Amino acid sequence: MKLFTTVDEVQKYLPVANAFTLTQIEPFVTIDAEEQVLKKMLGADLLAALVTQYNGTPDADWTNLITKCQAFVANYAYLKYLPFALTNQSNGVINVSFSDKTKPAAEWQIDTLAEMLLERADNAMEDLLTFLEADARGGEIFSDWTDSEGYTITNDCFLQTATDFNKIYTISESRSTYLAFRAYMRAVEDGKLANVLTADLYATMKGKIAANIFTAAELVIMPWIKGAIAYQTVADACPHLAVKLNNRGVQVNSLSALSVRKIKTPATDKQIADLIAACVAKAAEYFSLIDAYLKEHFADFPSYPQVETTANNSQFNITNVGGVSGF
Repeated sequence: MKLFTTVDEVQKYLPVANAFTLTQIEPFVTIDAEEQVLKKMLGADLLAALVTQYNGTPDADWTNLITKCQAFVANYAYLKYLPFALTNQSNGVINVSFSDKTKPAAEWQIDTLAEMLLERADNAMEDLLTFLEADARGGEIFSDWTDSEGYTITNDCFLQTATDFNKIYTISESRSTYLAFRAYMRAVEDGKLANVLTADLYATMKGKIAANIFTAAELVIMPWIKGAIAYQTVADACPHLAVKLNNRGVQVNSLSALSVRKIKTPATDKQIADLIAACVAKAAEYFSLIDAYLKEHFADFPSYPQVETTANNSQFNITNVGGVSGF
């Protein structure tokens, strides 16, 4: 194991009594939590540096990062270990042990514990990503993180962070939800949005994201662009993800697909269907606003297909036509 040397270190992050040995839980810590999840979220270089610090004398910043990583690893590893903790093997047969004083937990009790562990692991990952994002915005002590799959700042998208997304559609500023949405968000930008803006204007505006310098006309349509992206992303992503709907908005349980147990999804099929329909309609409104404004103010967007008039303004000739299909 990379981030634990004693069972007590693991135990202090768990809501259950110490009923396992380090040997029993080690495969789930090392393979399932550290290698399969944490390595992707931190990147191989940062994880290696973290292990070096853990085995040495870390300063306050590194200690903070180690603690946040341990909280995730402990809860997620125990979730993966849980089915094995409930059974034993004797003479090639897997069975459940009980006695006059103890009996196996009911299925609902096991499911409750599993959901609690999953929620704790998800919250720990959220806390970890928030901490790393704050560092990236500031002193960037953990610079290796920017090359990982878990890097939560997307400099080439119109909605660069979970906070940006949350300003339009409530996701509780969840970094995990934002990461789960990111592939769908890119598809919306490269598909529906590029189609409405046309290829040249889309490339022009995408090229300005990093510097954040836009013309006055581009700033007019920017809120509609971001609104269209957010709502269409939610509509496209939700059918494929483990979605929770509550008073904190839409949240994706990013670890549920990796769990060995079936975790119940609070959102019903009807809730998801209603959500998708509402988001598609709202996104269409934003796309229509963008399209109408561009056609009326095309002269303010040199990269957009231009309209030339004759001397008597009675005929129109379209140049640089990229075409806008239905959306």
